[in-house]
Amino acid sequence: MPYDWKLLYRRRRRTPDPYRVMYFDMETLRAAALLNWDDPTGTRDGTITGATISPTGVPAKSCFFDGNDYISIGAFGLSGTALTFATWVRCSLNPTVSQTLIGDAAESAAIGYIVSLRNANTDTLRWDYAYGTDHGSATASGFFTGYNDAWVHVAVVCDYAAKTCKFYRNGTLHTTVNMTGTPVFPSTSRTRYLGAYNSTPIHPLTNGYIDEVQLWTRALTDAEVLDEARKLPARG
Repeated sequence: MPYDWKLLYRRRRRTPDPYRVMYFDMETLRAAALLNWDDPTGTRDGTITGATISPTGVPAKSCFFDGNDYISIGAFGLSGTALTFATWVRCSLNPTVSQTLIGDAAESAAIGYIVSLRNANTDTLRWDYAYGTDHGSATASGFFTGYNDAWVHVAVVCDYAAKTCKFYRNGTLHTTVNMTGTPVFPSTSRTRYLGAYNSTPIHPLTNGYIDEVQLWTRALTDAEVLDEARKLPARG
């Protein structure tokens, strides 16, 4: 499917959404780091460790991770009561290692954090969170069914105040999950990683591609999520 460079340009240069704090197209560099289009200072650009820019992507290039790779993003805090995480991903199921899409540098039962991953041995997409006394996981069973080694648009809308987590596949609502206890919004300033949970990495993304990563500090509507999934088609 051909892609529209004018559409891509308009997307990047459109009126900024003040709630969007992160957008990596995975192909644009600034001072040898991946450019975060929503950070003009460059302090939240992505430092690549091992990951390579691939000619396969949405719409043109993506980042490929081979299991020990990750991209670290300068520490920054978040504010609000809801988050929306969206990305294109293409990965094959690894029976022994969970595949992290985005993860904070640390987890705590009392301090909010972000971790989203595909469970090992399953097609489940998971969003992990703290709720004061323990860790919780909102899960979307069967999310990746039929999408092994195929591009799929992932969106997670997590409303910490409403205690709901919505999972969207290719712009369509897949599952809504109620969250346990009183979920803690991840406001703490800490380094975040794409493709791994912290720089060890404990849960890498094995043999997979990530592209068009975005994070908002608000809950996108159904229509907005669908619009994001339709803007740029996967190719390759």
